[in-house]
This record gives sequence, C-alpha cells and structure tokens, in this order.
Amino acid sequence: MGDSLSSLTGINNLTNPSDISKLIHEKTYELSQKGIGIAFLWIPGHCGIDGNELADQEASKAASSTDTHILNFSTYTDLKKLIQTILYHKWQNLWIKQNTKLNTIKNNIQVWRNPGLNRKDETIINRLRIGHTFVTHNYLMAIKAPPICEACGVEFTVKHIIIDCSKYADSRSKQSIPYQLSEALQPDLQSNINIVNFLKETKLYNLI
Repeated sequence: MGDSLSSLTGINNLTNPSDISKLIHEKTYELSQKGIGIAFLWIPGHCGIDGNELADQEASKAASSTDTHILNFSTYTDLKKLIQTILYHKWQNLWIKQNTKLNTIKNNIQVWRNPGLNRKDETIINRLRIGHTFVTHNYLMAIKAPPICEACGVEFTVKHIIIDCSKYADSRSKQSIPYQLSEALQPDLQSNINIVNFLKETKLYNLI
C-alpha cells in the first residue's frame, strides 16, 4: 500500500481540485495496469479519535472566547466581492434617481437578456425599451416637428403606440399587451413575442 501511495507523487504541487482529481485517476489507472489495486475509503475526521476530538474542543473554545485575537485579514477574493457589492449598490441608487425613458421601464441595473428572439426582433424590442425608434424619432434627422398621432392628436411615442393609441386598441387586446409599459417590455419571451406580433399586425414592425 505504501508503494501504491508513493506513486501518487505530484499531488502536493497542485491546487486546482479538478487537476488533483485528474492526476489521481491517471495514477490509479497506471497502478491497476501493473496489478496494484487501490481502495478509497471515507474516514470521519473526528469520529472516536481522541486527538481530533480535543483539537475540535479547543478550536470551539477559541472561537467563542473574548480573549481570542481576531486577525484583520482579507483575501483578494474577499475585497473584490466587497468592491463589486458597493459599486453595484451605488450604481443601482444612481439609476433609480434618474428620470429617463429606459429606467421607467427597467427599474434595476441587472442585464436583460432576450433568449429565443432572432436578431431583428431583439433589436426592435431594445429600441422600444430605450424609446427611440425610426417612426417616433426620424423627425430629428429631418429637422421637423415631432410626429402627431392622426387618431388621437397627441405626440406619437413608443408609450402611445403600445399603451394608449385608440387606433391599435383591438390589436393590443388580441395580443394580450399589458397596460403598463414596464410589463409589456419586460424580459419575458412570451411578452416579447406578443409585442412583435402586435407590431406586425399594426404594420409598424418595419418602422421601428
């Protein structure tokens, strides 16, 4: 058994658990090819071993003692997580204090992904979320006045198209479009599909 274990040299030089596991498998296989069998047994570390039991008791005493000196030590990983958490909260607080078209729809800074959509549909959904589309903002390039809805007599915006316009009421109902813009444009596949179908039915799809 001693010869078998001594053949597992190199383990102490590894730190990655997957590398250690791979090396053990390789050496075990090499030994089996030489007719040497190895049995791996799990042994409870503190079960019935006086020295280990005593060490465990002393460790518990030290952990609960007010006289134990606490080392003010943080690893790189600890500091990195702390910095990330602080920056996340600062960014989130800044985000919710702003008044933009996007943060009225998206009230957090988490990444919104659109799985299941093709490139064209994903682009359209994202344009609607930021409130800038061709049909609602091409007047800026043409140096004209903002477009006005012919049916309602108000400015033609993304919110008006998806939520308010009387001209598209039947299509909104048919596609189960919510009454809140944040719900209609949420990162949910079925909601996104409903919006795309709504735009196609109202002939607005290629104007976004």
